[in-house]
Amino acid sequence: MEKSLFNDSEKGQAERQAQEDERVRKEKAAKQRQKDDDKRREEQEKKLKKYGESSGGQKEERHGLLGGSRRH
Repeated sequence: MEKSLFNDSEKGQAERQAQEDERVRKEKAAKQRQKDDDKRREEQEKKLKKYGESSGGQKEERHGLLGGSRRH
């Protein structure tokens, strides 16, 4: 009987399938992290625009200048 080059043992196929599953899982996790980071960044930018700020570090300083409730 002649075997095709693509016919491997079940063990070899299982190992390759496990490696492929792991690769796909890592790619999905990386994409989800990127998506979450992008969403967080967009939310932060919306908040900053709402307050008219260009960066988060200036918000506290501005709060103090406008008579914020912080006691000295």
